[in-house]
Amino acid sequence: MLPHDVKCADYASFGTWDLAENAYEAMQNRYACFLANHGLLTGSIDLPNAFSIAEEIERCAETYYRAKSIGEPVLLSDEEMEFMLEKFQTYGQKKA
Repeated sequence: MLPHDVKCADYASFGTWDLAENAYEAMQNRYACFLANHGLLTGSIDLPNAFSIAEEIERCAETYYRAKSIGEPVLLSDEEMEFMLEKFQTYGQKKA
């Protein structure tokens, strides 16, 4: 199972080896990370999957940003996240 969080890599100037190393560290066991002061980095088995991951993270980041603008969001526990991930496996599927 992949982590439920997206790490933020330490800042380094664009095009440098330091930025590549920071991104590598932040991407360990993940399909995405934020590059401090740069943006989002994703990877997957192919471009459509990497793009889908990017879209989902950007949507979640926007939701979190909007929630923070009006107060402190209530985050789900790891147990509830696991439960939700299980439920989403069959969400919207017709039962035979």
